[in-house]
Amino acid sequence: MVHGLGEWNSSLTDKVFLLQNKENRDNDLRSPGDRDENDLTLPQVVEKGIEVLVTAEGTPFFFMVEGGKIDWFAHANNPKSTILETLDFSDAIAVALKFYEKYPDETLIVVTADHETGGFAMGRKGYSVDFAGLDAAEEAHKDSDGK
Repeated sequence: MVHGLGEWNSSLTDKVFLLQNKENRDNDLRSPGDRDENDLTLPQVVEKGIEVLVTAEGTPFFFMVEGGKIDWFAHANNPKSTILETLDFSDAIAVALKFYEKYPDETLIVVTADHETGGFAMGRKGYSVDFAGLDAAEEAHKDSDGK
Protein backbone atom coordinates (compact mmCIF):
# COMPACT_ATOMS: atom_id res chain seq x y z
CA MET A 1 0.00 0.00 0.00
CA VAL A 2 1.25 3.47 -0.86
CA HIS A 3 1.53 5.76 2.16
CA GLY A 4 -1.55 7.94 2.48
CA LEU A 5 -3.39 6.49 -0.50
CA GLY A 6 -5.46 3.89 1.34
CA GLU A 7 -7.04 0.74 0.00
CA TRP A 8 -8.94 0.63 -3.26
CA ASN A 9 -12.37 -0.97 -3.38
CA SER A 10 -13.05 -2.27 -6.90
CA SER A 11 -16.78 -2.59 -6.20
CA LEU A 12 -17.11 1.20 -5.92
CA THR A 13 -15.95 2.33 -9.36
CA ASP A 14 -13.96 1.43 -12.43
CA LYS A 15 -11.95 4.65 -12.15
CA VAL A 16 -9.41 5.73 -9.57
CA PHE A 17 -8.75 9.33 -8.58
CA LEU A 18 -5.70 10.25 -6.55
CA LEU A 19 -5.98 13.69 -4.99
CA GLN A 20 -3.57 15.68 -2.89
CA ASN A 21 -4.38 15.41 0.79
CA LYS A 22 -4.38 19.14 1.52
CA GLU A 23 -6.90 21.96 1.34
CA ASN A 24 -6.41 24.98 -0.90
CA ARG A 25 -4.07 23.24 -3.33
CA ASP A 26 -4.46 22.22 -6.93
CA ASN A 27 -4.33 18.51 -7.56
CA ASP A 28 -1.26 18.51 -9.80
CA LEU A 29 1.64 16.46 -8.58
CA ARG A 30 4.02 18.90 -7.02
CA SER A 31 7.58 19.05 -8.27
CA PRO A 32 10.27 17.33 -6.17
CA GLY A 33 11.78 20.69 -5.24
CA ASP A 34 8.40 22.04 -4.09
CA ARG A 35 6.59 19.13 -2.51
CA ASP A 36 5.83 18.62 1.14
CA GLU A 37 6.43 15.37 2.99
CA ASN A 38 2.83 14.16 2.48
CA ASP A 39 2.45 15.16 -1.18
CA LEU A 40 1.92 12.44 -3.75
CA THR A 41 4.88 11.54 -5.94
CA LEU A 42 4.93 10.11 -9.44
CA PRO A 43 6.49 6.84 -8.20
CA GLN A 44 3.63 6.49 -5.68
CA VAL A 45 1.06 7.04 -8.41
CA VAL A 46 2.72 4.35 -10.56
CA GLU A 47 2.82 1.97 -7.60
CA LYS A 48 -0.86 2.51 -6.82
CA GLY A 49 -1.85 2.32 -10.49
CA ILE A 50 -0.16 -1.03 -10.90
CA GLU A 51 -1.74 -2.28 -7.67
CA VAL A 52 -5.20 -1.34 -8.93
CA LEU A 53 -4.69 -2.71 -12.43
CA VAL A 54 -3.43 -6.13 -11.35
CA THR A 55 -6.37 -6.76 -9.01
CA ALA A 56 -8.20 -8.35 -11.95
CA GLU A 57 -5.93 -11.39 -12.19
CA GLY A 58 -4.96 -12.25 -15.71
CA THR A 59 -6.61 -9.23 -17.30
CA PRO A 60 -4.27 -7.38 -19.68
CA PHE A 61 -3.90 -3.65 -19.17
CA PHE A 62 -2.32 -0.56 -20.67
CA PHE A 63 -0.94 2.04 -18.28
CA MET A 64 0.48 5.34 -19.52
CA VAL A 65 2.41 7.61 -17.18
CA GLU A 66 3.73 11.01 -18.12
CA GLY A 67 6.49 13.01 -16.48
CA GLY A 68 4.88 16.14 -17.93
CA LYS A 69 6.59 18.76 -15.81
CA ILE A 70 9.97 17.78 -17.27
CA ASP A 71 8.76 19.51 -20.43
CA TRP A 72 7.42 22.56 -18.57
CA PHE A 73 10.71 23.17 -16.77
CA ALA A 74 12.81 22.51 -19.87
CA HIS A 75 10.77 25.08 -21.82
CA ALA A 76 11.37 27.52 -18.95
CA ASN A 77 15.12 26.73 -19.07
CA ASN A 78 15.02 25.81 -15.38
CA PRO A 79 17.82 23.22 -15.18
CA LYS A 80 17.51 22.27 -11.52
CA SER A 81 13.79 21.53 -11.68
CA THR A 82 14.19 19.74 -15.02
CA ILE A 83 16.81 17.44 -13.50
CA LEU A 84 14.77 16.82 -10.33
CA GLU A 85 11.68 16.01 -12.42
CA THR A 86 13.72 13.65 -14.60
CA LEU A 87 15.07 11.86 -11.52
CA ASP A 88 11.52 11.57 -10.16
CA PHE A 89 10.42 10.09 -13.50
CA SER A 90 13.35 7.66 -13.30
CA ASP A 91 12.13 6.56 -9.86
CA ALA A 92 8.66 5.97 -11.35
CA ILE A 93 10.21 3.81 -14.07
CA ALA A 94 12.02 1.84 -11.36
CA VAL A 95 8.62 1.02 -9.81
CA ALA A 96 7.39 -0.23 -13.20
CA LEU A 97 10.56 -2.31 -13.60
CA LYS A 98 9.81 -4.10 -10.33
CA PHE A 99 6.49 -5.17 -11.85
CA TYR A 100 8.33 -6.23 -15.01
CA GLU A 101 10.67 -8.41 -12.97
CA LYS A 102 7.64 -10.36 -11.69
CA TYR A 103 6.04 -10.71 -15.15
CA PRO A 104 8.83 -10.37 -17.74
CA ASP A 105 7.10 -12.42 -20.44
CA GLU A 106 3.86 -10.40 -20.27
CA THR A 107 5.24 -6.89 -19.73
CA LEU A 108 6.47 -4.27 -22.17
CA ILE A 109 7.74 -0.93 -20.88
CA VAL A 110 8.32 1.87 -23.37
CA VAL A 111 9.98 5.11 -22.33
CA THR A 112 10.11 7.92 -24.84
CA ALA A 113 10.04 11.69 -25.15
CA ASP A 114 7.84 13.72 -27.44
CA HIS A 115 10.66 16.24 -28.05
CA GLU A 116 13.69 17.88 -26.50
CA THR A 117 13.43 21.39 -25.13
CA GLY A 118 15.73 23.97 -23.63
CA GLY A 119 18.94 23.15 -25.48
CA PHE A 120 20.65 21.76 -22.39
CA ALA A 121 24.28 20.74 -22.77
CA MET A 122 25.71 18.36 -20.18
CA GLY A 123 29.31 17.37 -19.83
CA ARG A 124 31.17 20.59 -20.33
CA LYS A 125 33.19 19.88 -17.17
CA GLY A 126 32.66 16.16 -16.98
CA TYR A 127 29.27 14.70 -16.17
CA SER A 128 28.81 15.81 -12.58
CA VAL A 129 26.06 18.27 -11.72
CA ASP A 130 26.78 21.31 -9.57
CA PHE A 131 23.45 21.81 -7.76
CA ALA A 132 24.77 24.95 -6.05
CA GLY A 133 25.28 26.45 -9.49
CA LEU A 134 21.82 25.29 -10.49
CA ASP A 135 20.35 26.98 -7.41
CA ALA A 136 21.96 30.26 -8.55
CA ALA A 137 20.61 29.77 -12.07
CA GLU A 138 17.13 29.09 -10.70
CA GLU A 139 17.22 32.27 -8.59
CA ALA A 140 18.40 34.30 -11.57
CA HIS A 141 15.56 32.87 -13.64
CA LYS A 142 13.02 33.74 -10.93
CA ASP A 143 14.38 37.29 -10.78
CA SER A 144 14.12 37.71 -14.55
CA ASP A 145 10.48 36.64 -14.93
CA GLY A 146 9.09 37.63 -11.54
CA LYS A 147 8.19 34.10 -10.45
